Amino acid sequence: MFKDYLGKYQTLLKANATDGIITSSKELVLDNFEQTLFVEDVIVDGVSQKAIVKQEKKSEDKKLIFKPDTKLNKGSVVEWEKLFYLVTDFLGEGINEIYPTATVKLCNSSYPIKQNKTRVLKTDAQGKPELNKFGDPVYIYTNGQIINIPCIVQSTFPLVDENKQLPLPQGSLTVTMQYREDIKTNDTFPMYNNTYKIRNIDYTKVINYKGIMTLSVEQVTSEVK
Repeated sequence: MFKDYLGKYQTLLKANATDGIITSSKELVLDNFEQTLFVEDVIVDGVSQKAIVKQEKKSEDKKLIFKPDTKLNKGSVVEWEKLFYLVTDFLGEGINEIYPTATVKLCNSSYPIKQNKTRVLKTDAQGKPELNKFGDPVYIYTNGQIINIPCIVQSTFPLVDENKQLPLPQGSLTVTMQYREDIKTNDTFPMYNNTYKIRNIDYTKVINYKGIMTLSVEQVTSEVK
């Protein structure tokens, strides 16, 4: 029984010591962060922050080191030097509270979304309402403002080995972007002077409506809605 109590006491002491080291380390880093070499101004989801930008092996990959206790979500969009990056991973708990680190990847395209659309009844040349095969009125969306969401577009699918890529069928792409509730399967959109239709959406990296979703899209000839 004494050994059990002693073991718990020693564990508690170690935990307290670790907490103390982390706290003092964070204070030291905070006092000197903005004077550190290579600190840059970045914009995260529209909010200006300071970060150290570290180049990774591939030119499109970066790591961003933020001030202690900074919190980011996977899927956050970072703007740096007029380019956009998607946060694909973030370490900011425990010992990582001292140097919260985001892994980001360059966005090579943008997904167009029309906001504030007006739904109107679709009519034929004579002004009569058009009906679908079930006899229901057909509606279309007009007006609205287009906003472009930074995204990562690929024509290949990465395998377990990062150095190997599996080509997708011709006319197919994957679009990786910040989770948005207003993007649905079967939506169509313009990109690269073509029209694409969303065939599937992978939500496995979305938790509590935050994170990254990947669209599997296919080139079609239908008109964009």
